[in-house]
Amino acid sequence: MRTENRNPDPSGFENPKGLDSTKETIRVYDEDAAAFVARNRNHQMPRPFEAMALHMPAGGLIVDIGAGPGWHTLEWQRRGRRAIALDLSRGLLDEAQALGVAPLLLADMRRLPLADACADGLWVCASFLHVPRADAPATLREFARVLKMGGALYIGVKGGSGEKFTLPIIAAPRYFVFWEEQALDDALRDAGFTIVEAWNDAPEAKATRAAPWINRVAVRNR
Repeated sequence: MRTENRNPDPSGFENPKGLDSTKETIRVYDEDAAAFVARNRNHQMPRPFEAMALHMPAGGLIVDIGAGPGWHTLEWQRRGRRAIALDLSRGLLDEAQALGVAPLLLADMRRLPLADACADGLWVCASFLHVPRADAPATLREFARVLKMGGALYIGVKGGSGEKFTLPIIAAPRYFVFWEEQALDDALRDAGFTIVEAWNDAPEAKATRAAPWINRVAVRNR
């Protein structure tokens, strides 16, 4: 049964006590995977690819963390990199498989089933924003663990403050953690990254999405 967002505030609502925000968000993605794919399939974002490609060797291994239906995984493969699609939603990975994306890995980004220093790059586009803030520092350290020294991370999150259930795919809300630039930059540095490129994208047009995208490319320095 889908959880309906009956809160009159279109921006969302705070996490009810005792609700596991990660499990609830993944449940929504699993149930509404096809709708998510249909609504987002035409999304283009050349600048992050161009910025990240400068730090990715030809043939290098990049892990698309929170890959969803795997569009970005396919784009990295088209660009000559070995790319793995990783997501915690089985429904979204099923959509990726239907598109011919491979390899696929069902996993939680907070506990990556990957060897130390195995990856040349991590692509974390609009997925880290679902990680509860309390888990964010350890998750960033996990990213650093699996990257080679000097390996690159792209991360894109929603700007703002707080965390709440919001932005429904159809009627069911997902949990979002919003980030202020300085807080994200400090967290990246604390986890062992040097930021090499930083920019913001304009807010999306819909009223419930009136927040900028914060984009960072960073390299592992320790």
